[in-house]
Amino acid sequence: MKIVKKHNFLCFLIFLIGCTKETQIPEKKVNQILHIAHTRGSVDGMIEKEIRDIDFKAYDVLCLGGDIDGFTSQSEATMQTWNNLFSFGDTTTLWTLGNHDIDDRALIEKYTKRPSFYTWNYKTITFLVLDDQLDRSNILEPQLDLVKGVVDTLQSANHLVVLTHNLLWMYNHPVLESQIEEIPNGGLGNCSFCIKPNNFYEDIYPQLLKAKAKGIEVYCIAGDLGLKAKEFEFTTNEGIHFLASGVDFGQDGNKALILELAEESTDLVWYFEDLDNL
Repeated sequence: MKIVKKHNFLCFLIFLIGCTKETQIPEKKVNQILHIAHTRGSVDGMIEKEIRDIDFKAYDVLCLGGDIDGFTSQSEATMQTWNNLFSFGDTTTLWTLGNHDIDDRALIEKYTKRPSFYTWNYKTITFLVLDDQLDRSNILEPQLDLVKGVVDTLQSANHLVVLTHNLLWMYNHPVLESQIEEIPNGGLGNCSFCIKPNNFYEDIYPQLLKAKAKGIEVYCIAGDLGLKAKEFEFTTNEGIHFLASGVDFGQDGNKALILELAEESTDLVWYFEDLDNL
């Protein structure tokens, strides 16, 4: 009798183990997008340890929010130093230029192998990289044509990510404009690093609303942050997400922005992470 019971128990155990193996659900891959900006350190041409220690290859897409160095493109040596870290020529490295980057645009294109504004698709995300340094923060033709063309032809994308250096969308916004002196690195004005009067709400925002009307989630991500605030997020009444991240190596609490897209998922989630945890 005892032998029968033991035999039955062993059979049940083997059956249970077999069922467990068959019903195990494979872990889904999570695609990670890293946005990091204002990485210039205390010495021009030198990369701070906080940045050097990050394994950028661990991320599926790298978004650079601008102001890489104090004078990023002023010399080939500086460009090469940062290229060794960021791999500017990789299709998965997206760089929206800041005011500290643009001394030599030809040298930048030599490394990036792309113009300063373009579109690129990844999974269910369409990236739109804009250059707000070309026309004093205005997005004019041919950039405006690019924006319109992308929105008109959006079909299979679930998300549209618009990358800029400046927080253009703070100007002329009923809530955000009053925060310009507290959030971005530059205040409201006409200086090279200021939030300048621009045509975002006249020409760009209506296009983003067209994308939203197609069922596409829209994210505007900027990088001129770090001196006053390390992170910023705001969602408009129409459901357009404004995000920004940046660092300043004279302060603690530097952060980057991470966006995650799981395989076979339509949800794009984001969170801000300390550089020490990257």
